[in-house]
Amino acid sequence: MLFNGNQLDWLLRPQDYEVHILGVDINGVFIDTLNFLVKKGYNITVYSDAIKPYSKKTIMHIKNTGVKFTSIKSVSLA
Repeated sequence: MLFNGNQLDWLLRPQDYEVHILGVDINGVFIDTLNFLVKKGYNITVYSDAIKPYSKKTIMHIKNTGVKFTSIKSVSLA
């Protein structure tokens, strides 16, 4: 079965999965990725101390998107 990149919500249904974002935003894809995931209805968490944003614009966009923006230190592994 062949899937295009825009069919993620069919394969991983938003009501069944949470998306956690961390890492390096090498080419500035965080903004488009967040827009896509929010539009599809995913519950998203971005870890402020576990990302390296492409620019200050990326951080402002994350904060204005309404996703959970928290420290990875606040996550309990219990």
